[in-house]
Amino acid sequence: MLGGYLLLVAVLLPQAAPQAMQWQSTTCASGAYAANITYQTNLDLLAAVLPANVSASPAGFATATVGVVLDLISALTLCRGDTNSSRYARRCWASKCRDTHAGRPNNKDVAIYQDDCVLCFSDQRFLDFVGVESSAGTYSSDMENLAAPAAWFNAAALALLNATVDQAVAARGDPAKKYFATGEGSFDATYYPKIYGLALCVPEMTAAQCRGCLAGFIGAAPWFLFQNGKSGGQALGVWWNLRYSVNPFYMGGAMVKLSAPPAPAPAAVPSIATAETPTGKKGRVAGISTGVACFAVLMLILAVPAFIRYKRRKLSRSYPGAFNKTVRGKCTIYDSLTLQEATENFSEKHKLGEGGGGTVYKGNLPDGQEIAVKKLIDGAGAGHGLD
Repeated sequence: MLGGYLLLVAVLLPQAAPQAMQWQSTTCASGAYAANITYQTNLDLLAAVLPANVSASPAGFATATVGVVLDLISALTLCRGDTNSSRYARRCWASKCRDTHAGRPNNKDVAIYQDDCVLCFSDQRFLDFVGVESSAGTYSSDMENLAAPAAWFNAAALALLNATVDQAVAARGDPAKKYFATGEGSFDATYYPKIYGLALCVPEMTAAQCRGCLAGFIGAAPWFLFQNGKSGGQALGVWWNLRYSVNPFYMGGAMVKLSAPPAPAPAAVPSIATAETPTGKKGRVAGISTGVACFAVLMLILAVPAFIRYKRRKLSRSYPGAFNKTVRGKCTIYDSLTLQEATENFSEKHKLGEGGGGTVYKGNLPDGQEIAVKKLIDGAGAGHGLD
């Protein structure tokens, strides 16, 4: 049985061109340290060492652990494969002092997300859980409302995300930057000429772990992204990054390109046949039967939209859009009992979808935080699930 789950929360801010996102820092509730003691000294050492290690890594990823017992700190920095990892890693660590400490000084657990780079440090040994506990994260949506027909656009976005994940897992690009890929899909000039996608996993994962993690979140996207009616969204964690948008947001050309999907067929307009004038008793009976049939068809046509609206309202109540808001972020490792209670022991009524060696469930923590948790199947390449 697994010892815990790593839960991380971030927010995605809208942007219209490839540029750095605004900083979003989040802190965890695992306590604070007194100023000017060993913990701060160890943190300063990490701030000096990790950016240099990231710069030396072709994959833009580095981890480190310093200190012992109460003063131990584990940390990682992950930069996107299309960025200058040295520059963004240093800026990521600089923001730790500027933003996080200004609001909540001396926290022991901090996760900072920027679109180009992610930083996390903690007094918990979360680095021990890479690949096994990598299934927790957050969804967030772009602010721009979707203008295209939703079903058509969402199908194109899903196809692009899956193709981009395939490219990243296969490492068909630069072998030194495995598990990173960018994608571009043609769409429709009337609405959006292009849809852009990105997939990223830390290089310490296996290919099966990377695919299993990203596939699980793609499988749950209809509940947490597409139902919001937005033109883009992101699933983000310390170990991985999955994003799509109608606005370009990565540097350089796309590593995989898809052609435009076929346009949806126009809605059929029901035609009403003109009946011949009935004569005699048989004609009257035929006329009555035709009238009843037409009335039944009309009622059915009127009932279908009402039923669809009812289902949408029900779905909206079942899966509230909590992930559209800025949520208090954490990089805490939760034990399995907490996750079982949050999901009512992984009840079927909390099931969101399946894929990538496991099942995704929704749940609520005691403080009201809504989470998505993937329960991995024993023996799957992505790790072991709960017994």
